[in-house]
Amino acid sequence: MPLAAVAEPAEADPVVQVELLPAWSHGLTGESLELGLHFTIPAGWHIYWSNPGDSGMPTEAAFSGPEGVSFSPLRYPGPDRYEDAGGLVNYVYSGETVLFFDAQIPADATGPLPLKAEVSWLVCKERCIAQTASIEAVVPIKKKPRGIKPTNHERLTKHRSRLPEPLVPGDEFTLAREAEGEGWVLQARLVAAMPATLYPSVELEAALTRHELSREEGDVVLRAWGRVVQDEAATAVLSVQRRGGPRWYSIELPVGPLPQTEEGSAP
Repeated sequence: MPLAAVAEPAEADPVVQVELLPAWSHGLTGESLELGLHFTIPAGWHIYWSNPGDSGMPTEAAFSGPEGVSFSPLRYPGPDRYEDAGGLVNYVYSGETVLFFDAQIPADATGPLPLKAEVSWLVCKERCIAQTASIEAVVPIKKKPRGIKPTNHERLTKHRSRLPEPLVPGDEFTLAREAEGEGWVLQARLVAAMPATLYPSVELEAALTRHELSREEGDVVLRAWGRVVQDEAATAVLSVQRRGGPRWYSIELPVGPLPQTEEGSAP
């Protein structure tokens, strides 16, 4: 008698936990309060950065609170590069991550303040599932800073260290761009060790045709080729291995029309 085939049980949908964590015990009237969206992601699964890469969906949030409270854009920590079996490259978070933002507390606020976030993300492994969550934190308010203490310190600090530091041209970072055909070629040099990884924003990825990272005389050198677009500049995150661990930098790269010479042509 032939044996009946036994179907493998389907893997249950992953449960991504999201919490809204204030960085301080109280909000201070007239000042901003840092908060974090803390994600706990099941093993083997991942969610996506602001630019998901070749596939996926950015992790996003919309915030609300009492009248007079305003919110900053999300600050995304540096992601990891993930390449699947088909060669698609994505920029992802796994395990845990925190997306940071600030709530500006009005000077006449009286507490406690309910602050809400509507969060959406795509969680993927061999399959992908779109998920959402509505979360809230109620923040007590003070008019003076006395007695305000850090909260959720350990859970936020290790992820705050992955927030990109602004990188501007100077002694340790140089940036140059020139015309090449109908587009441009750009070179950026940073005094740093390798390895390094570039994570382009959606806007930069739309302008880039290709890029390469190399090490020359102890520096990280980025060469990028692209097309001229309407935006003057686009951002990227550069992950660089430093002594003591990786560091993440935010850089602004010119992608718009090149400056004109006196004769009316780009240099």
